Amino acid sequence: MVDGDTVRVRLGGRVEPVRVIGIDTPEPYREGAPEPCSREASAAMRELVGGREVRLVADAEDRDRYDRLLRYVEVAGRDAGAELLRRGLARPLRVEPNVARAAGYDEIAGAARRARIGVWGPCRRSSG
Repeated sequence: MVDGDTVRVRLGGRVEPVRVIGIDTPEPYREGAPEPCSREASAAMRELVGGREVRLVADAEDRDRYDRLLRYVEVAGRDAGAELLRRGLARPLRVEPNVARAAGYDEIAGAARRARIGVWGPCRRSSG
């Protein structure tokens, strides 16, 4: 686990960093203090994917400029990025051309925003 939107996945004999497409979570490694909600986002991703077999789903591009795999991450049929959005622990991140799930992610995040949870509510005012 790296943080809420980047995970490490074992592929064959190697471990690959995977940047989860379509979401942006608060950063736990900023200078000074972690961003509000970063601990919750990282813990939620760890809960969802930690130690489990995942399905990696590609979109238009294979890797980002940091050489991380770009993938949607699914566990037991659940979209981990969508789940973080649902919990209010991520914001949608639309980076062309990787936008296959963008409309659905916007809708899920809108519901969290209206409910004022996670980054849209009390968590955003916490110290992280």
